Amino acid sequence: MAAFSLYGDIINFSFFQKSRGADAPELIENASYVVLDTELTGLNPKKDSVVSIGAVRMAGSKIDLGQTFYRLVKPDTEFTPSSVIVHEITPSDVRQKPGIGQHLLSLRIFWAIA
Repeated sequence: MAAFSLYGDIINFSFFQKSRGADAPELIENASYVVLDTELTGLNPKKDSVVSIGAVRMAGSKIDLGQTFYRLVKPDTEFTPSSVIVHEITPSDVRQKPGIGQHLLSLRIFWAIA
């Protein structure tokens, strides 16, 4: 069973592993998977919140540029100046965007299709 949580400490990506035979994992060159990236309101993942979610489908080592996911998210916490410098997302960019909960279903659908 795979676990995915943007808020928890544990992310289990074992559902991406396929096997050939009894124990041999599939080579990444033959795998289809999703790479996920998030940006936060600050530099502390324990107290800051998500302001963007991005994902891209991969086929082996090749990026499928036609299969991408990107959403801006209204965060639950205030921005820190250092985070704005890093990702260049400002409070005004996300003021009218939905919160993280409203994006998780579409992310899960994108993820499941990979």
